[in-house]
Amino acid sequence: GKAQLREIVKLQFRSAEDRLRDSHQVTISMSTPALDAILAAAYDPQYGARPLKRYIEKHVITQLSRLILAGKLTSKAHVQVVASKTTDGVDFVVQNAVAP
Repeated sequence: GKAQLREIVKLQFRSAEDRLRDSHQVTISMSTPALDAILAAAYDPQYGARPLKRYIEKHVITQLSRLILAGKLTSKAHVQVVASKTTDGVDFVVQNAVAP
């Protein structure tokens, strides 16, 4: 059911978060509406949970990587993944670490 799908999204998300924390000391949090937006955009009953993993890779990991490459996401930053107000997906709210 939906609860199991939410857990799958959370697991995929945690894996992505671990990679970013290890490589760039970036932390991520995801709002419940963002989680639901990912489910709505990616879940396909015919293919099960596989599209969820692809969606997170393409729409979360790739976008965060682009922010890092563009210098908009710095080491020790925190990113909040939120449901987009303009698309069916998610947006990112970046809080970069303040330099001492």
